[in-house]
Amino acid sequence: MMNELTKAIHEITLAMNQAVTSGDEEEVEKLLNKRNVLMGKVDAIKAEEPDFQYSPEAKKNLENTLKLDQKIADTIKKNLAETQNQIHQIKFNKQMSQKYRPYYKQTNGAFIDSKK
Repeated sequence: MMNELTKAIHEITLAMNQAVTSGDEEEVEKLLNKRNVLMGKVDAIKAEEPDFQYSPEAKKNLENTLKLDQKIADTIKKNLAETQNQIHQIKFNKQMSQKYRPYYKQTNGAFIDSKK
């Protein structure tokens, strides 16, 4: 039972990696919820047995899943940093254009930029 659960968790994590790479945030969220349900089942099984030990296959699945999950987390952090930079740039551009308002009232003559 535990081997099947850990294998399913690993397969979902693989699918999450593909979804993160392709930029499908909704799919990532769905897969994350599925994986959390399976992880809850694993925790329940571990709680029932006081001296629980993972099988070698389950340990291998979990180790591979952990490595892949760390890779996914790094990719998400990188994407988040890029998004935050883009938001900052948009705000900066908006502030710069606000400094030249109300330019639409300029009907003739030259536009003179004043230093502030």
